[in-house]
Amino acid sequence: MFSATRKVIAVVLAAAGIALWLTTGEHAGASPWRVVLLVVAAAVSLVPITRDSIAWALDHVRRPTDRARRLTALGVAIVAMGYIGLEAKLQDRDLIPKYHDEHMHMLQVRMLAHGKLWTAQHPLADFFETFHVFVKPVYASIYFPGTALMYVPSIWLHLPFWFLPLVVAGGCCAILYLIVTQICDGVAGLLAALMLLSLRYFRYLAMMVMSHSVMLLLGLLIIWTWMRWRRERKLRWAALAGALMGWAAITRPVDALCYSLPVGLAMLIEMRRDDWRKIGITLSLLVVCALPFLAVQVIQNIGVVGKPFTTPYRAYCDAYTPQMSFGFHDFDPNIRPQTNLQQRLDYYDHFTLPAAREHALVPTWKVWIASRFPVLSKDALPNRMLLILLPLGLLAIRGLPRAVFVAVLPMYIAFYWFFAYLLPWYCVVIAPAILVLVLLGARAAADVWRRTGARRSVEVFLALAIATLTISWLPEFNPAILDDPYPWQTHGPSMWFSYVVLPQQVKTPAIVLFRYKTGDIIHEEPVYNIDVVNPDDAPIIRAHDLGVQRDRELFEYYAKRQPERMVYLYDRATKQFAELGRVSDLARRLPASRSATSTSNSDHQRGPSSSGPM
Repeated sequence: MFSATRKVIAVVLAAAGIALWLTTGEHAGASPWRVVLLVVAAAVSLVPITRDSIAWALDHVRRPTDRARRLTALGVAIVAMGYIGLEAKLQDRDLIPKYHDEHMHMLQVRMLAHGKLWTAQHPLADFFETFHVFVKPVYASIYFPGTALMYVPSIWLHLPFWFLPLVVAGGCCAILYLIVTQICDGVAGLLAALMLLSLRYFRYLAMMVMSHSVMLLLGLLIIWTWMRWRRERKLRWAALAGALMGWAAITRPVDALCYSLPVGLAMLIEMRRDDWRKIGITLSLLVVCALPFLAVQVIQNIGVVGKPFTTPYRAYCDAYTPQMSFGFHDFDPNIRPQTNLQQRLDYYDHFTLPAAREHALVPTWKVWIASRFPVLSKDALPNRMLLILLPLGLLAIRGLPRAVFVAVLPMYIAFYWFFAYLLPWYCVVIAPAILVLVLLGARAAADVWRRTGARRSVEVFLALAIATLTISWLPEFNPAILDDPYPWQTHGPSMWFSYVVLPQQVKTPAIVLFRYKTGDIIHEEPVYNIDVVNPDDAPIIRAHDLGVQRDRELFEYYAKRQPERMVYLYDRATKQFAELGRVSDLARRLPASRSATSTSNSDHQRGPSSSGPM
């Protein structure tokens, strides 16, 4: 029952929600036609015949049986996968890997599928130096191996790289439905799945090999498994929770803590009356089942870095993105990354350094108010008008499951206080906690009217309002929304050439040298060989054009081992492509044929090669 005091609190929280919404920007999702839709929803909820019909339908799905809940979850997964896949086709989405992180993960997937986390350094490592990958003293991706572990079957089964990420996205929607149905009701469960599906960056990641979707699935599974353990108190659920926590810890460690710590604390609270033997067995199972995953991370640490407790990611940050590791650092503009590759220096100057400067010199609370909270409100919600319900959700946090789910949000904010980035797609990991808080706010708003005849109208209106605002943000109703906000024409022309055009224009086996100069797009890099473990085995070897003297090293190396390879040159700035000849011929005649066009091994801006038309 809502007392007078709680009603006053509800009014204050609703006012806070309105203020929060109004501060997020002009209009903030309240376009005229959406306002009209909300007015229609209000009218429908006030007319008895339409209100009662919709209320009856909502009541029908509010308390599903166990069998109905499982079948609905399966249906949610299938619909989500189908919708995302269809939307990608309708938008003609360019399904090629474009960004550094994608290639890093795909290389690690390839290696792990062959039982490796690293390989020996290539004799010509400088030609293959690239972002988020070590080429010295070993060849290895820098990231935690949990994502690669999820996607290894795509290599074994020869699946398109985007297929398993699509399955993971469907699984996220299904598990979210199951959790929210249990802690709220079936209506909230369906709305939660719909809201997650409506998020642009959720669909964006759903066709990419990235860590965020995997982390979201593991985080939701941790909470779902804990809820099963809580209900049945069987050790197998504790063991599964431990394994999931371990897997999450080697996927995105900080995000994993946001999900694992609230669950771990909740387990301790619920075991407070158990005997010590039972507590010991349960906690031991959690640790033992997490250890195999943690052991994989330690093995990777030793193999790549040489230290059991220093991750490749941390070592990479220290060497190539200094001042950007977790925590706060004294800003020094004179610190430089340990590389001579021009694109990596440009990336550091234009992307990394400004973030490091802001993180060190600007008070973090100002950064959160000015940019990070707006990012969360924009990219973790279907529509910013839903912020009105967010503070009200605090009134409906009753029971441990709701508290655990919502606790993920403040934990996330606390941890990311120490991190220099909060990119839009990071919000996908934390989105369910925000969505659930909104749905709890709708529950609290309806509870205010519990003892009046208006409650039914309020419930119907809020359900229709949330559904309407969510659906209105889908691409079918908002043409400005693109699932991939970074089309290849502006963000990945070299990647489009590398994966779509290049295979049709070269004679394999081939070597393609990519020429970079300052001013080219720094967020794309074509020099990755993700289709093989060893670059020498690639049908098309992608390497850097390092200048005449260094290129000769590469030609001589392959002339001795694979003399039949044809060599090509692609200039990323001019988009010119030339066939240079057979590698064995180039190794013999390079000084005579190319020296006139090149002067040093650091010249990335020389003219077209005389070995062929550009």
